[in-house]
Amino acid sequence: MATIQTTVYRLSSAHDRLGTWRAVSNEIEHETGIHVPAGTLCYIVKMAGRYTPSNRLYLAALKLKRKSTPRAPRSLFDIPPRALAWMLEHREVI
Repeated sequence: MATIQTTVYRLSSAHDRLGTWRAVSNEIEHETGIHVPAGTLCYIVKMAGRYTPSNRLYLAALKLKRKSTPRAPRSLFDIPPRALAWMLEHREVI
């Protein structure tokens, strides 16, 4: 798996070599069998890697891993009252 910066560099050099994002998209589709829209490729490079697509097929075609998302903290209102009382009595981390 490549990093996003490596992918940006690879896409940028492919664009310089081929001339259009559509040609880069067609080359990726020919290599992997997965169509990634030309606009998505352009946007990834324009944003300099700050954007990664959420579509797993696009990530696979670009040889990227999915970004991990941090878990949301639990709200006290989501915990049943008995479980909350037990956690407070036993000093469990909420």
